[in-house]
Amino acid sequence: MTTVTKNTIPNLTLWQKVVLSVKGYVGVEHIQRVGWKAPIQMFVFNCPNGKHGLQVDYPHGKYTSLPPWSTELYIGGNPCRLDCVLCKKEIKK
Repeated sequence: MTTVTKNTIPNLTLWQKVVLSVKGYVGVEHIQRVGWKAPIQMFVFNCPNGKHGLQVDYPHGKYTSLPPWSTELYIGGNPCRLDCVLCKKEIKK
């Protein structure tokens, strides 16, 4: 399996494709960056605006309103968001 980064879309298994089509996102693998205390799960999801296809991100938390470039998900009952970096760049121009 290819190592997942924020810039690569991994090959998804059939089961992951089913989960993605039902939930709109699917967990793919855990990564740990330098300086992080623990690994964090990466997710593949569809661009919330439908412009940029599949995206990869890790969950971001603590927000008051969902930005237009984000998809909402819940981990352990806590709201988090996944950001489409390309939408974010377009909107913030």
